[in-house]
Amino acid sequence: MLSGGDELSSDDISLFFPGAILVAAIGYMDDHHNLSPLVRILVHFMAALITLYFLLHIPPSYDSLKVLSSHWLKGLGLILLIVWSINLFNFMDGIDGLAGAEACFIFLIGGGWLWEVGAHHYAYFAWLLVATVAGFLVWNWPPAKIFMGDGGSGFLGFLVAVFALAGKIYWNIPIVLWMILYGVFWFDATVTLLRRILVGERWYLAHRTHAYQRLYQAEGSHRRSLLRIMVINTVLGIAALWGNIHQDAIPWLFCGVLIVLGIAYWRVERLQPMHPLSRL
Repeated sequence: MLSGGDELSSDDISLFFPGAILVAAIGYMDDHHNLSPLVRILVHFMAALITLYFLLHIPPSYDSLKVLSSHWLKGLGLILLIVWSINLFNFMDGIDGLAGAEACFIFLIGGGWLWEVGAHHYAYFAWLLVATVAGFLVWNWPPAKIFMGDGGSGFLGFLVAVFALAGKIYWNIPIVLWMILYGVFWFDATVTLLRRILVGERWYLAHRTHAYQRLYQAEGSHRRSLLRIMVINTVLGIAALWGNIHQDAIPWLFCGVLIVLGIAYWRVERLQPMHPLSRL
C-alpha cells in the first residue's frame, strides 16, 4: 500500500469534498434524468482520481504525481476500489433501511479506530455522518417514507472507501478491518456479479438477484430481512473490533469472516435460489 508518512491536519478533510460532491451530483442527476451508465462511471473515476491525488498530496511536499506514475498499478487498484465502493452502495440500496444502517455501522466503529490513533477530526466527521444518517433512518426505517437514491448511496459508498484509504495511508489502520465491517455489501455484490457473468447474463442491467433481495423475497418483509442482516453485521463488528486488538491474527480472522459470509449466502440460496444458476 502507498504511504504518505505524515498525519492529515483538520483542514485537509475539506480536500475530499470535490470528489464527494461529484459523486453526489451525478447520482442526483441520474435519479432525475436516468443518465447513461458510461457517463456515471466516468464521473466516478474522475472523483476517485481527484481524491487519490489529494490523499497522496498531503503534505504538499509529498509528490503524488510521482507516486502515481511509479506505482501506477497500485494507484489504479485504489481508484478501482473507490469506484467499486461507490457502486456497492448503489447496488445494495434495495430494501428499506439497509444502506443507512450499513453506513451507521461502518462509520460508528471506523470513527472509533480513527479516534484511537489520534485522528480526532476524522473521527468527529465519521460520527457526524452517523448522526446525520441516523436521522434519515428514522424516516427510511421499514416501512420507509423517504428514500436515499443514487445521490445518497453513492456519496456514502465513496466516503467509506476514502476513510478506509486515509486510515491505512496515514495511520496504518489495516484496510482489512474496514473490509470486515463492509463484508455484507461487498461479498453479496461481488459473488452475485460473478455468478451473473458466469451464466452469460447482462450483468450491467438492473436485477433482483442479490442475496439480500432474495432474502426479502423469501421473508416478504423489509423489516425482518434488515434485522437478519444486522445480526450478521453485529458478528462482523465484534470480529473487526477483536482484529484491531489482535492484528497478528487478522489473516486468519478474515478467512473466518469469509466462511461466515459464505454460509449466510448459502442459507439465502436455500431459501430463495437464484434460478438461472440452478444448473451450476
